[in-house]
Amino acid sequence: SICPSDFPLRRMEAKSTTAGRPGVIEMGRARLVIPDVEVLDQDGRRLRFYTDLIKGKVVVINFFFTSCTFVCPIQGRSLVKLGAELKGKLGQEVFFISVSKDPLTDTPERLKLWGRDYGVGPGWALVTGDEGVMRELVRGFTGASVGGQDHSPILVIGDDRAGRWAQAEGLAPANELVKTIDRVSAP
Repeated sequence: SICPSDFPLRRMEAKSTTAGRPGVIEMGRARLVIPDVEVLDQDGRRLRFYTDLIKGKVVVINFFFTSCTFVCPIQGRSLVKLGAELKGKLGQEVFFISVSKDPLTDTPERLKLWGRDYGVGPGWALVTGDEGVMRELVRGFTGASVGGQDHSPILVIGDDRAGRWAQAEGLAPANELVKTIDRVSAP
């Protein structure tokens, strides 16, 4: 699993050794084969996590829950600022994926309401799913369990085509996050 203890909150990047299959994220000692599990987005559409949301794309992935009253609202606003800083690239060249840590509460309907509050639009998927699936997904990326508990605002930023991935502080200034996106997606 990729765990916060495996790499401190600083920008890191490593090349993936696999391309064209369910992607592989490698950072330091951490290695994760991105699960191609079924998730539901805020519109209730069934999607494959890797195939439909990540494969061949530049992505910014975060973990949140709609009932969070501290970190998640701040990070939601930070992602809105990042989307604005990307100047039209969101949904065209860069895609956001917000993964629910609380699948028992976060139904597609709740995700949609949260999305309305934060101006979620094209290119930004909010996903939830079966508790077992989400447990695997959240644990794989963060080392944490599912549920509405405190958590760190960590972003996983990557270019699946190039196999380059970085971790970033989710509350960093938007212009700094754009630099990380540009670095991992550079030709």
